[in-house]
Amino acid sequence: MTDRRLNDIVCFEIGSGDMQPWIGSRHELENDWKALQNQARRGVIQIDVCDDQVALRGATRVGLVLLPSGRRVIVRSKISGVALLDWLVFLGDFPRLTSWINDAGIATSGA
Repeated sequence: MTDRRLNDIVCFEIGSGDMQPWIGSRHELENDWKALQNQARRGVIQIDVCDDQVALRGATRVGLVLLPSGRRVIVRSKISGVALLDWLVFLGDFPRLTSWINDAGIATSGA
């Protein structure tokens, strides 16, 4: 069985400086194309297509999107992990740990 994390689509929010978008072929996304287009219409991701090449970026949100194939789109923040957690605590908007997905993981760096 293949580890699905090998197939994760990891991208960053628009405005993340020199962080590159996720880039792949349209054919590679065929099973999830309609779901990705729906997420783009909802403003979750931005899709740029040039011939068969597709670039994905987070639009206005960070987080995790589960696709119909079981693949995940992970949109990382343009703000480093520790700074983001500090800011969420300051705002009083820190998500309850019980609502986090167990296998999503938590990192203390921007990686």
